[in-house]
Amino acid sequence: MRVSQYAFFSLLFAATLCHGSPIVKGSVEQDIPPDIEPNVASPSNSASKPTYTLEEAGYKREYDDTITTTSVEDLVKTFVPSQENDNCKNVPKFERRKTKKPNTSKKINTPKKTTTSKTQATASKAPTTTSNKPTTSKTQATTSKASTNTPKAPTNTSKTRTQTTPSKSPNKSTPTSTPAKTPSGTPLPFTLPPRPTTGLDICQFPELDCLTDLDSGYDDITKRSSVRRRMLEKRAREIADIKLKSGLLEMTPKGYYSSGQLAKGEAGAKWKKEWIDYKTSNVNSVEVQSYSTMPQLIPEPEHEYITEHIVELQTISRFIQSLTETASTAYKNPIKLSQSVADPRWFNTWWNKDVQGKINTRTPFPGYENSKDARYMDKSLNDVIYEALGSTRNVKDFVLCEDGINSIKAKLWGGIQPMAEFKNKAREAAKGTVPSNSHLSALRATLAVYKYMELPGITKKMHSSIANVKAELSNIKHLTDNKLPKDAKQQDMDLAKLWIEFMNTHLENFAEFGRNWLKDAISWGIAEYQKELRTLKTWEKSLGSGPPTNTAISQRNQAITDRTAAVKTLGVAQKEVERAQDALQAVEEDIAKLDDAAKRKAEKEKVGGPYKTKKKELRKAKTKATGAQKKVGELTRKILQFDRPSLTQEIKNMDDVIKQMQQYETERTKIKPLKAE
Repeated sequence: MRVSQYAFFSLLFAATLCHGSPIVKGSVEQDIPPDIEPNVASPSNSASKPTYTLEEAGYKREYDDTITTTSVEDLVKTFVPSQENDNCKNVPKFERRKTKKPNTSKKINTPKKTTTSKTQATASKAPTTTSNKPTTSKTQATTSKASTNTPKAPTNTSKTRTQTTPSKSPNKSTPTSTPAKTPSGTPLPFTLPPRPTTGLDICQFPELDCLTDLDSGYDDITKRSSVRRRMLEKRAREIADIKLKSGLLEMTPKGYYSSGQLAKGEAGAKWKKEWIDYKTSNVNSVEVQSYSTMPQLIPEPEHEYITEHIVELQTISRFIQSLTETASTAYKNPIKLSQSVADPRWFNTWWNKDVQGKINTRTPFPGYENSKDARYMDKSLNDVIYEALGSTRNVKDFVLCEDGINSIKAKLWGGIQPMAEFKNKAREAAKGTVPSNSHLSALRATLAVYKYMELPGITKKMHSSIANVKAELSNIKHLTDNKLPKDAKQQDMDLAKLWIEFMNTHLENFAEFGRNWLKDAISWGIAEYQKELRTLKTWEKSLGSGPPTNTAISQRNQAITDRTAAVKTLGVAQKEVERAQDALQAVEEDIAKLDDAAKRKAEKEKVGGPYKTKKKELRKAKTKATGAQKKVGELTRKILQFDRPSLTQEIKNMDDVIKQMQQYETERTKIKPLKAE
């Protein structure tokens, strides 16, 4: 059962300070629900008090919530504010509601009169009546032994309880974590931390469908669980057809190793192991680097890696669309080249024609190796050109790239907005309904794409792939018996030269599109935060120096109760996301085992079929978890209206986020287009 640790201490602190020690039945840290995995503290922490994280499936904790005990939730539910007394008028009094069956296993004699040092010593065993007499050192010593797992509540050995805060005393026990306080001294159920700086797994956002092996030819290897690794079979070969004016042109990329197979070394010595990931897990850094072993970014984010074609497979289709001036829904504005094919029927005639007799007599790209199995030998222009980008035989230019970076890169490469719902994410983060690092992580991933492409080793691999395609395009004259495509003037076209022209323009567009999107996204985000910041500063001014009203206290306490329930709902929703991911993964693995590419494609596109159904369920689970996260943030922001220290912290947090976006803007201006050669 989930409940805020600070909620427990806040109630205990207030009740002890003004009205005597409230009673908590049972012991701390019992009855942990089986669906929450313990995150055992490091050896430097207390071995007897492990913490239990609420966040799962890539979501991160914005506020400090931990699992405690069923009796703590009972405490939250059964203590309610009562009328104030003269000696403690600014602090709500708490009384236990009567229950039919008190949860106690021992018979306790409750004193009839007000609390003394002796009766305070029984505070850990039975309910006591409140008293206006000061507590004593003896009381404190006895109470502190009531639970070895609970921080000692502050007591006052020299002042009466008419004061709202205990005076300092050398004999006073100090709590291990002091909750934030309102001007009257009433503690809140949490301490608002500085803004979260851990980069999130953007593939967990419902607004973003990251690439999977069946979506766009990429395979996964997960680090989400420390006890398992999902190794997929070789990805299904995708058919990315082009609707030319002269008819449908079938495009068939070559099969290649999954990330799991590459990681296990199935490609042998031909592939030098290389992972691409962030340099640190801090959202403030957009730097990426190459690793020779799988990165261990601890504690978060937990990444998946996918086999990466640095020159995306879609590039070949886009090149032919530019050559033939063929627009499509996905590619509305083909690049204008110095020459275009007058008759697109040339591609229908030659692209998939069997020219196997000439394959072995051409001059292939460096390192080319044809299959020794006649069934898989290269037979067409399609085969040798896609072979140049990478396959199970041509692996040297592959890397295993973090899936969020790769997914954003594929979108930017195709001129598609990285996250269509980004502006909503920025608005929600500014309002506090989602953690600020969720908004920043999307910006960070977009900037990281260009940092990744600028790594010297990656730029070299990109140039290698481009050169490989150029070499095979130069072979077309040989493979077609000198029957080259012609332009409108009936001049032979040099496709190899046009390929470099196309790639230079494409790389310029790739950089410009990202710069423009980031400029708009960053300026929008800053404006949203500044707007909400004005609201917070208005709240700050409205908080007077005096104590809060009963109405404010009531509103705050209700928000606390609602927030505790929302945290529990969030944990359940995040567990559903993980289950939905596993279900979709199982279906993907089944489809990948089908031998026929057309069957795999049909299974993936079947309306009401397992793949579409499970994918829909995953999207629904992500949306539900995001909604639960928003509710927690919304209620936390609501509570801040009643607490100056936390409100001040939130204002600082928002100032820090704005500064971070300004740093991102500086990084944005550094994006420069790469050259094809």
